[in-house]
Amino acid sequence: MKFGLLFQLQTPRPADVDTWHQDDERTIIHQALEQIELADQLGYVWRQRPCTEQAAKPRLNVTPEPWRDFAHRSAELAARLTN
Repeated sequence: MKFGLLFQLQTPRPADVDTWHQDDERTIIHQALEQIELADQLGYVWRQRPCTEQAAKPRLNVTPEPWRDFAHRSAELAARLTN
């Protein structure tokens, strides 16, 4: 039996901005990294499906403007991780 892990990191700002802290994003990333480290120790295998720049370009082009820079940075990071 094989198990997989899927990570989708989100830190939406709450309606009450006073409860949101600048370090919330950093915290969720560190928590995800700790979970990945534990999964590695337990024998889970990490894989990422490669995606060429040509295949990613149409998806990036339809990304809403406020998210476009983030999407491009994420795609570049993903490309470096798969090489």
